[in-house]
Amino acid sequence: MKPKVQIQLGHGTAQETPVKQVRSSGWIRKMLSFLLGGAAFAAFATSIWASAVRTDRPVVQAVRVDRGPRVDGFLDEDCWKLAQPATGFLQREPREGVPATERTEVRIVYDAKNLYFGIRCYDSDPGRIVATQLARDGDLDGDDHLSLVLDTYHDRRNAFYFSVNPLGARLDGYLTDESERFDMNWNGVWDCRARVDSSGWVAEIVIPFRTLR
Repeated sequence: MKPKVQIQLGHGTAQETPVKQVRSSGWIRKMLSFLLGGAAFAAFATSIWASAVRTDRPVVQAVRVDRGPRVDGFLDEDCWKLAQPATGFLQREPREGVPATERTEVRIVYDAKNLYFGIRCYDSDPGRIVATQLARDGDLDGDDHLSLVLDTYHDRRNAFYFSVNPLGARLDGYLTDESERFDMNWNGVWDCRARVDSSGWVAEIVIPFRTLR
């Protein structure tokens, strides 16, 4: 059996809540926020169970694989079948704490060098998915998009931010002072492929561990 790592999903504050956000206009805005604790990050490097993980928070297991997936926007490789999906996300707006109106599944695997996210965003009306931006670090607020917030030092003050839309457009930066400041000049090395299909849209993301130092 492949060794696994526990990743703690934060909840309880605006910065820590796994979110699938519903706009008042009726468009579905998919935003997922993940809090990656320092203990879990250390376990990535050693390929052992993370220790000192609080049990009162949702936890998703990242599965160690010998070879990571090809990042092409299709979650059809065998390694993704090993990862148990994280589901049951909650709204932040307009009804904070209420179950999301659309289902989202998040799978996480890693190898010796990279962390991979496979995210399926279901949509009951895929024809209304909004995706217009293509440029790096463009404004994704008007598009459907998802975001990863990785607090790799587990200090609950600073975090790496990664966001993508259904066209694969990427936005990244570094959050400091409990998300009061957002440095868009930080451009990390990472990649993503995304696509829209009959069930909604899919994003496949790879982040090298060296980017998270």
